[in-house]
Amino acid sequence: MFKNLKIRWKFLLSSFAVLLSSAALITVFMVVSIKKNAAADILVFRTEEINKVQTSLKNYVDIAYETIDSNYKDAQDNEYLKKRYGNRLKNIVDVAESITLKAMEAAKKGTISEEDAKQQAIDAIQTIRFDNGTGYVWINDIGTPYPKMVMHPTVPALNGKLLDDSKYNCALGKKENLFKAMVDVCLANGEGFVDYLWPKPTKEGLTQEQPKLSYVRQVPAWGWIIGTGIYVDDAIPDAIEKTKSDLSKMRYDNSTGYFWINDTGAPYPKMVMHPTAPALNGKVLDNPQYNCALGKKENLFKAMVDVCLANGEGFVDYLWPKPTKDGLTAEQPKLSYVKLYKPLSWIIGTGAYIDTIEAVVSEKTAEVNSRIKLLLINIFAIVLTISVLAFFGLWYMAKRITNPLDDCSAFAKELGSGNLNASIDIHNKDEIGQLATSMREMGTSLKTAMEGVFSTAGSLSDGASDQASSLEEISSSLEELSAMTRRNAEGAGESDRLISETHQVVQEANHDMAKLTSSMKEISKSSIETQKIVKTIDEIAFQTNLLALNAAVEAARAGEAGAGFAVVADEVRNLALRAAGAAKDTAGLIEETAKKIKEGDNVAMSTNEAFTRVADNIDRVKNLMGEIAQASKEQANGIEQVNSAVLNINRVTQENMLHVQELVEASDKFMGSGDASFAERDETKRTTRLLT
Repeated sequence: MFKNLKIRWKFLLSSFAVLLSSAALITVFMVVSIKKNAAADILVFRTEEINKVQTSLKNYVDIAYETIDSNYKDAQDNEYLKKRYGNRLKNIVDVAESITLKAMEAAKKGTISEEDAKQQAIDAIQTIRFDNGTGYVWINDIGTPYPKMVMHPTVPALNGKLLDDSKYNCALGKKENLFKAMVDVCLANGEGFVDYLWPKPTKEGLTQEQPKLSYVRQVPAWGWIIGTGIYVDDAIPDAIEKTKSDLSKMRYDNSTGYFWINDTGAPYPKMVMHPTAPALNGKVLDNPQYNCALGKKENLFKAMVDVCLANGEGFVDYLWPKPTKDGLTAEQPKLSYVKLYKPLSWIIGTGAYIDTIEAVVSEKTAEVNSRIKLLLINIFAIVLTISVLAFFGLWYMAKRITNPLDDCSAFAKELGSGNLNASIDIHNKDEIGQLATSMREMGTSLKTAMEGVFSTAGSLSDGASDQASSLEEISSSLEELSAMTRRNAEGAGESDRLISETHQVVQEANHDMAKLTSSMKEISKSSIETQKIVKTIDEIAFQTNLLALNAAVEAARAGEAGAGFAVVADEVRNLALRAAGAAKDTAGLIEETAKKIKEGDNVAMSTNEAFTRVADNIDRVKNLMGEIAQASKEQANGIEQVNSAVLNINRVTQENMLHVQELVEASDKFMGSGDASFAERDETKRTTRLLT
């Protein structure tokens, strides 16, 4: 369909297509660039915000970690233990001491003996228990260099024994005998603390030696040292509970931030403490609802364990309900930082909801989309304005280009309709101007060619008329030559008959020979005339050949219009060549006849000189006359053929003359009328086809 449009519309449509394509490409490039830059900015913003959140979470967890570590280390620090548990131990010793003092008072009053009083006190003190049965009170004396065990409720085998075994050299910090250390501190201060290693009593019996801090006090009246202690591992559970309590109360970020603790159990950990979901405490975290670790869709607590066991700390992102003043919300994206506390195999974690970051990202994305939409509207308005302006500009340019082409088309139509006097007034220097110049030159050349055709047609008409007249003369001469040849043949026959009668009419020989001589001379004259005629025919054929060649040359100049005439001219030339050949053959025969006639004349003269030899040579003369008769017949046949050829040439010449006249008339009409109809041009074409 596009190829059928006018050049003006092709130019306009092509230009608009290029314009719109360029605008579309520029728009796409700008939109892609804006989106790409916006995406990069949003990514940078999101990364920076996430980094801020990560840094904040790490700082918060470090604070919680330090709290746990401080409590745990305090649980193993003697000074802290003294401060935390010292009064409690003193109170227990106060109870034991009060029992001792009461027994001592009873002995002083004499109600019981001192030994019974001591035993009564021992019996009462050894029943004292605390800390779920792991705490107790013992009594040793102040003997030197090593004391004796007076009473030990959990290891009664020690009672009454000297405590000098090297295994007691476990007073921490000094590596000395722990009981000697107790005696030293009591002798020095009356009371004090000693830390050491000692088996811990349990329901199943004594354990291996455990760190223990003891408080001892001297009872000088009886030389006793009453002591009790606390196992350090009993202080750790207190520290753990204190730590869990401390962390459960810790909040940040307007009370939305909190800490939780889970262990490192496998395949799924347990929750140690969760402040906002206390129902989880102590439970294995294997519920499918926890399979929300983003990116992997695995159990989020298992993911925390994995990252901590691998790196000691790390970040995990997942979905989790967000606590608010009104309660928990639906699951929101959350980023948590977790850190492993190896001594307790705890994982301390806290997280921040990043839904606000995502909301800001969404707002920025919406803002970018709004900017792109506004940009597209502006681009559309600009493109529309440019398109309107471009339409008028391109329309003007298209008219400047196509109007000369329309003039060229009109000029070509004028030439096609036969108006060779048409003109075109375009003098541009561009390709269209070159086209107009070429078309003007084509019109001039066409007019010149048609004038040449007209002139050539006239010449051909005149030549054809002359050729027809010459051929009529040749035909007449050939008829006379034919008659003479026939008479020659008849004379030869008569001569043959006369020779046959020679023997009978010898007396009439001189008279007959005179006649024969006269006849031979006539024949000689006829042969000479015939040769002239044949020569004339040859010359006419030669002239005809030249005319045919000239006609062929002119037909070639005429181009397609003279193609048919060229064929006719070629045929005329062939006929002329054939006529020339026949004339040449006839000339040969006539020349041969002339020779024979001359020989006959010589024979006649010889007959006059030697008539006496006539009888002897009759047979030879008879044979010669037979040959003459045969030659005359052949000559007659050849002349008849030449005559037939000349008649054919004459007929063709007459037809050529008729066609040439028609060509002249057609050329005259074409040259004389600029408004000639298509019918007249068809007539010219028909005439040309007749010539072919």
